[in-house]
Amino acid sequence: MDKSQEIISRKDVLKLLVHIVSNWYFILFLPLLAFALSYVYTHRIPDVYAAKCQILLKSNETYDYQQQIYRGLGFSSKYASYEETASQMRVIKSSNLIEEVLHSLSLNVSYYIIGRLKVTEVYEHMPFRVVADDRSSVHSGME
Repeated sequence: MDKSQEIISRKDVLKLLVHIVSNWYFILFLPLLAFALSYVYTHRIPDVYAAKCQILLKSNETYDYQQQIYRGLGFSSKYASYEETASQMRVIKSSNLIEEVLHSLSLNVSYYIIGRLKVTEVYEHMPFRVVADDRSSVHSGME
């Protein structure tokens, strides 16, 4: 082949190799630096746990006038099953009930472990309530 028709010349390849060899420390230290930074980053992000909840309530307090009509027509088993499923779906989707439960259980209290690099929220062991007493400094004589 003619030298003028070559796409990449031998001289260009040698220049590239000399450039790579002269900067070998970048090739060695950049992956190590990226690993160290990614380790610190993943160590500092908070742990997130998934939770799934289903609330099923059976309400016998309401009078279902349609159930008697459908029972008379012979649709009792299929309609009752559908109505029960629809009722359960409404209860599960109700955000007011879930919000009321969260407020009544005082689940808005969080406990943290503060470390050198990471602040970790503790999710378990919360069956108690912390109450601050402002009068404790008066009884001990401290100001």
